[in-house]
Amino acid sequence: MTRTEQLAQDAAKTKAQLNRIQAAQRAEAKKQRERRRLAIGTRADQAGLFEWDDLVFAQLFTLMAERLVGVPDPVALLEALLSDQEEPAVAALNGHGRARSIQAEGGVE
Repeated sequence: MTRTEQLAQDAAKTKAQLNRIQAAQRAEAKKQRERRRLAIGTRADQAGLFEWDDLVFAQLFTLMAERLVGVPDPVALLEALLSDQEEPAVAALNGHGRARSIQAEGGVE
């Protein structure tokens, strides 16, 4: 075997090894994403958010993605936005007949 052939063979082995490593990394990342999805879904269920329909979730996630992704402290921003809008939010809920039940459960202060 010539030097060139040996180098080509070594390069092919190295590339195959790299492909296996990258595939293992992708598989591990996928497992972590699935664990996170399960954990977040469980939290949403425990918080009572599964009462909302898919359209509500789609709208909320769209708004959060548009306005909160990239913000240094999205929790603080969301909290500030919700606290500034507390009374209009309660009024909006009253229009949908849900404010009393949410207030009774301690969901809106």
